Amino acid sequence: MAPGLDGDVAMAGLFCQEVLRENPRAISVLWFGDPDLTMHNAQIGSPAHMAALTRIDALVGDVAATIDAERAKGDDILFMVGSDHGHETVGYGINVAGWLDENGFGKLRETGQMSFATQGTAALLYWRS
Repeated sequence: MAPGLDGDVAMAGLFCQEVLRENPRAISVLWFGDPDLTMHNAQIGSPAHMAALTRIDALVGDVAATIDAERAKGDDILFMVGSDHGHETVGYGINVAGWLDENGFGKLRETGQMSFATQGTAALLYWRS
């Protein structure tokens, strides 16, 4: 499947047909790539973001409707929906290496006595004395 909304649509259809209707399993997971993929390139609340949310919401509705139909036939299905993380809009960023260099820590960084690891909008500084 191709990444993005079209791939999510195709996967939802296959999941409903092949996994829920034709060959139910004890545990099944359907993982959508969107809205995450869209939000790496579009701001929160942008038309692209809202379109991705709307489309994924409809796909979750399709899966829920399929599950409801299978439950009506007597299947006992636990249905959970979650998200692996969110996104946020950042108005200002700091180049951590540049900030360290500008504030007198460049030599320590260059020699490996100070290092940093970034994750999203956070950074951890490590110091070895």
